[in-house]
Amino acid sequence: MIPYLTVSDVAKLYSVKEITIRDWVHKGKMPAVKIGGTNNRGGLIRFRQQDIDDFNNTNCTQINNGTIKEA
Repeated sequence: MIPYLTVSDVAKLYSVKEITIRDWVHKGKMPAVKIGGTNNRGGLIRFRQQDIDDFNNTNCTQINNGTIKEA
């Protein structure tokens, strides 16, 4: 079974609020797995560690105060 990170886990990694992580996911800036819910409403958001590692290595050079500065 693949271990998944929660929104809270990822927020702690980047030292930002959970709403910031949800915003990045909603805007398509951060990859996530959505579990349950209908029509993009409700459900859970989870993250695979490999997706977070890839995000760190390829999509941004710096995250500062909730802003992603893209490479």
